[in-house]
Amino acid sequence: VTVSPLPHPLVQLWIWRKDKKTAAADRYIIDTYGEVMELTMNPYCEEEFVLTSQFAVFFFSFKKDWDNASDRLHCEVLHEIHNRLGSFTDTTYLPRVAKALSSTSKGYVIVWEDKDKLQHTIHHGKHVRLNLEEITHIEVVDEVVAIATVSGNIRFYDYSLKFLWASKEHIGTLVTLAFNLNGKSKEGVHALCTLTSHSSACAVTWRKETEQLIDATLQQKPFHVRHFVTSTKNGELAYFNSTKELPHKMLYPSSANYTAIDVMPQSSYICAGTSEGQVILIDFYDCKIKVTKQLPIEHNECGAVSFLRYSPSGLLLACGMYSGEIWLLDPLLLTPRYSPLTNCVDCITHLVFSSRSDYFAVADTGMCVTVFFLLDPPVPVGQFRAHSKVIRDIMFVACDDRLLLYTVGEDRNIVQFEIVNKSEEVTDKILKFVNIHRVEQSAVPCCIVPYSLDENYYLMVNTEMKFKLLAADTLKCCKTIQAPNLEYPITFLECFTGNDQPYLLFGTDQEIGLHILPPDGNPYKSLAYRMSPTRIICCRIHSQGKYMFTISENCSVINMWKINTTAVDEFYTQGGVGLDPFLSLLEGGKGGWQEKDLREFFLFGQFIHQGERPNTVRALSKSLQVCEMVNIFRALGFFPTKYQIDNILYEVLGPDVSRKHQSDSKIKYEDFVKVYLNHRPCQELTVTDLHQAFLDFYEGAYFTERDPSQRRLDVDPIFSTESLVEKLVTTGEEMTFQEMYASLSTLMESKLEIKHEDYFSVPPMPFMPKEMSFHTFFTTLLGFKY
Repeated sequence: VTVSPLPHPLVQLWIWRKDKKTAAADRYIIDTYGEVMELTMNPYCEEEFVLTSQFAVFFFSFKKDWDNASDRLHCEVLHEIHNRLGSFTDTTYLPRVAKALSSTSKGYVIVWEDKDKLQHTIHHGKHVRLNLEEITHIEVVDEVVAIATVSGNIRFYDYSLKFLWASKEHIGTLVTLAFNLNGKSKEGVHALCTLTSHSSACAVTWRKETEQLIDATLQQKPFHVRHFVTSTKNGELAYFNSTKELPHKMLYPSSANYTAIDVMPQSSYICAGTSEGQVILIDFYDCKIKVTKQLPIEHNECGAVSFLRYSPSGLLLACGMYSGEIWLLDPLLLTPRYSPLTNCVDCITHLVFSSRSDYFAVADTGMCVTVFFLLDPPVPVGQFRAHSKVIRDIMFVACDDRLLLYTVGEDRNIVQFEIVNKSEEVTDKILKFVNIHRVEQSAVPCCIVPYSLDENYYLMVNTEMKFKLLAADTLKCCKTIQAPNLEYPITFLECFTGNDQPYLLFGTDQEIGLHILPPDGNPYKSLAYRMSPTRIICCRIHSQGKYMFTISENCSVINMWKINTTAVDEFYTQGGVGLDPFLSLLEGGKGGWQEKDLREFFLFGQFIHQGERPNTVRALSKSLQVCEMVNIFRALGFFPTKYQIDNILYEVLGPDVSRKHQSDSKIKYEDFVKVYLNHRPCQELTVTDLHQAFLDFYEGAYFTERDPSQRRLDVDPIFSTESLVEKLVTTGEEMTFQEMYASLSTLMESKLEIKHEDYFSVPPMPFMPKEMSFHTFFTTLLGFKY
């Protein structure tokens, strides 16, 4: 059940196993009853739920057999509440004795009873004041009624609302009161009281001979209730054991947020950095803080920790700061081993060690990369500013006797460095610039990792949701693969092995997921879950691949997750074999209209390659000449650029992409479908995107990134035919006047041919409009309806 906010609250009921896009029933509620406070499902009848607002309680029942969606939700509104009772805060269902209980802001509990069970009418039975404070939460569990007050006091009553037990400590305004799903504890009750004595007026007493809690009745019965967890507005989290009087506090409020974490290799320790310059060592098996250290910070500098990284040997912890300083700490004591390294002046965004733990490199917001040699003390071996935009990732690679460093930037370049000897002395090293490679045309590379299945390749992902396998020696794109299509681009990758199967852990700003290796575009090979309502700023995996840790923006909590690869393995088997999982990416799925178009165009391509000779016997096969492949992609609505065509041909044919090799080589239908699905864009081009490109084209900003707030959407430029053709030929990818003439004449359905003398200048085009606005370009030239 979902409820939309004011001013027009809409209640919608969804049968999520059947239809996730259309609500099974919906109904508007009156907004004059105030803000919706709580929604509670009936645990004893799945077709019923209650909605609590400030001045009314709505009891809903779902009628499955009714045809009209708006009539399927029967609603009974109860708003018989006097001012002296306050406003409603929560409602819970009560079995057998009454229908439900509602709590109020003045400490009352209202009992709702069935007036007529045949007509399903409910009325106000009685009200009882249980507390002088506001009751923020009410719940029925283990045949007792639990309430929580605004001060954090938790009380238990029987179904007659007679007092049984109360917590001694007021922990603050409660946000959540969550009971253990497994029921009452079956363990023996042998808790010892930490207080020296109890007064006779104490509501909670102890039976000394059995050392267990008893209730406040005259019979002094043992009081048992399942364990529960509470959370408060100020950020406290407490665990209540039903055999003990005092809560065990699990999480304390903190003014500092976590800004960086890392996991010590082959151990149970994680280190976290805070916004106030603290580094904290935590044993995640025991969930206990072992060491806390405050790094020395100058008063005029930002003291937040920006990045933490353990060396692969686990003998050193590097700590990058927002101020640009780098501290090298003892991995267990967290004490500085040397004075801070001050070679960087901007915030440290990335830090990585070499595999032998003898070098480490850092990248900062100033687009600089700096490498240090871990001598005693560490010395810098080089600093470069080789990118024009922010560095997205850095990576060390040990290749034979060489140590290479790669940096990936938002300028779509990968820069390659090498650490070489400066002189004959072994310790005299220098960072050498090797090469720079353009790896993307329009997308932005997000991160890069060594490909665990083959050391001859690197795995990169970009903002257009594409994995790319890059050759380690040339950085040439050897294969493009469809990545999980999520709400945000993937910003984190790490390969690991679980149950003898290689996996890829990936993450976006809010989702974390698993992908079975090798990637091939199969959508059933990956699963992702939303793990944070705010941006995830750091994700680390344990060296054994069993646990994962995340922290989010402006949050003082470290989340620990257990990695269960069984879910993605079972999901993969459900996808089927062969092309079945890939065809689910097409509209209509397997057997749909888009798959039929694929098969028909695949056969048409064979006809076209055999020529248009009449009265000729045609031979159809399950293979297509590669030279016809790109034209079929265009017929299907995917128009690759020349850059993309080069990547496609290199992937299918290898280094030899000559026209003769394209004509002689064939591609099978299964491989053809996979290439099409892996290379086509995830998101279709919209009219707004095309209009903005037209405006950027007019302003000379084609293929550039601009702030959306500065775009001139109110301008409708007009080109002359000559200026439009001139810009199309000279801007962007290379194109001859002959190719442009052929394209425009085809679009305008003209049979005029270009003359040879017009190959090197704008040729006459009588079939084109004299002036070209966006409306003319979109409707007349491209043939769309505007």
